[in-house]
Amino acid sequence: MIVAFIEEAILSGLISKAINDSIDVSIPAIKAAISNRFAKDKNIFSQVCDIIISSFNAITHNRYINSEEVVYKATGYLLKNFRNYDNNRNMEIFKECCIELKYPYSDSLYSKFVKQVHIEISKEKNIELYRHVILKILNEKNMNDQEVTKVLVDKLNQILLLLNGESNNNDDISMMKQKELYTIAFDNADNISIKNNYVDKVILANYFRGSEAVGGKIYFDDVGLTFKSHKFNIQKGQTRIEYNQIQSVNKRNTLGIVPNGILIFTKDGTEHRFVVNNREKVIEFLRDKGI
Repeated sequence: MIVAFIEEAILSGLISKAINDSIDVSIPAIKAAISNRFAKDKNIFSQVCDIIISSFNAITHNRYINSEEVVYKATGYLLKNFRNYDNNRNMEIFKECCIELKYPYSDSLYSKFVKQVHIEISKEKNIELYRHVILKILNEKNMNDQEVTKVLVDKLNQILLLLNGESNNNDDISMMKQKELYTIAFDNADNISIKNNYVDKVILANYFRGSEAVGGKIYFDDVGLTFKSHKFNIQKGQTRIEYNQIQSVNKRNTLGIVPNGILIFTKDGTEHRFVVNNREKVIEFLRDKGI
């Protein structure tokens, strides 16, 4: 039940992330969005249309791959009406989409569609959008179920670590290759020596700039550390912390739940929040160096 709820929440969050009352969901607008889905500057609307159309095609065995107008019309109806967590209403909306598609409706088909959307958003090309959708769901006021929240945070943690995977020369994500996020093991801790010496080491990390978790790497040297963000992040740049400027280093839980965070206070009063693997070793190293 939890998985089904989360998958439906992801579909609702995905649509509400891209749609507002004034956006054009006509067939020409959707067609233009789809034509732009491979562009480097594609927008969220293009990604959402691509995910929904791919999901329709997957559950109908590509029946409409050559009948674009039909699937565009169904997509437009879904985008216009599917905006909340009301399962009964959403099933009725999906039933109308099936009428547009002239495809037999069933409750199991609806479940397949919701799951397929989750699979599509989990793909490599949509990973950054997936992260934003999870954050949006977690920020919803009505998301107070602790068990659901824990599952969502676990997914977010997977995404954050996955976004920090080894990248190719174009800084594209190279780890996923069309695999579902929730099947990927994310315990890829760095191999640090027994002496716990991070000098001249590089580790994967996320650094919070405001509410934005920026993916990148921490580079350690003799006198300090430098966090450098990946080029595909919304917020880019680097942050430098000298060891002799560290006032305290403490553990923190990401979103109050996941035990993978480090909180560094520097002597100028700045708070630095990181997500790392092997945080106990990192904390021990920084305390030895800076406090």
